Amino acid sequence: MSGNLYRRAALAACVPGLLLLAACSGEPYEDSHRGLPESVAPGDTGEPFAVWTDHPDRFAVVLYGSSSCPPRPESLSVDGPDTIILTLEDPPSGPCTADLAPTTYDFDAPDGLETGADVTIRMGASTMTLSAPS
Repeated sequence: MSGNLYRRAALAACVPGLLLLAACSGEPYEDSHRGLPESVAPGDTGEPFAVWTDHPDRFAVVLYGSSSCPPRPESLSVDGPDTIILTLEDPPSGPCTADLAPTTYDFDAPDGLETGADVTIRMGASTMTLSAPS
């Protein structure tokens, strides 16, 4: 009986820490999937781009890279009402396939972003434009 008591006490002590860790390790995007957004016709350019989705105040960023080790957003921040800074994770050090495949990341428009105008998305030295929704 005392073994069960110790296990329950250990579990009760660990749960708050696990919940905190889960809350702190969230991704900056709401969803991701291989391929292009449904609203985009195939015509791979290999260049990253962004489009508004069918969901209000949600946009998608398409990044190209290895299908086994796709580039992944690490953080997203607003730098004024018409500019987003998107930081990518460092690429993995292990082996990756040598293909060029699109991966789509869906983001909720962050507070402070003017969603009715063109938005510049900066990723390091490159930029892309998220055109105002029509």
